[in-house]
Amino acid sequence: MQDAVTLDAPSLDGSFPQLRHDLESGLIAQGLFPKEAQAMVETWRDSWFEEGSRLIYIVPASAVDAILPLESRTNSDRDQRVFVGRID
Repeated sequence: MQDAVTLDAPSLDGSFPQLRHDLESGLIAQGLFPKEAQAMVETWRDSWFEEGSRLIYIVPASAVDAILPLESRTNSDRDQRVFVGRID
């Protein structure tokens, strides 16, 4: 299967503040402003960081654009959409 991805098991010695920082940094790297990334993590905090194991990932922009195309009247190069997926 050419689209398969294998991940190494994560270490279990991290902290919530570090996880939050890493996720916010990933969202910023995808094009969100820092305050947008902080707000997104805060909005979903209760379901993303509840007890239990889950995989949180950023959906590739090409997949988002193919599934949910966006037409903007502003013609702004700054329009960014960052979708986060979660597998429990």
